[in-house]
Amino acid sequence: IYFDHESKLKLMERFHRILNDKGRLYVGNADLIPETIYFKKIFSPRGVYYEKV
Repeated sequence: IYFDHESKLKLMERFHRILNDKGRLYVGNADLIPETIYFKKIFSPRGVYYEKV
């Protein structure tokens, strides 16, 4: 499923609301996540994830 940029931003806002503090969002390698104020990108030896800020 492909989303336009605006839809991706809305999804990120929604994930931010429902995740616990310091919650993590894991997505597949092919999923392009826009830079937002809601999450910071974390690089780890096992891959990349996004942490709620």
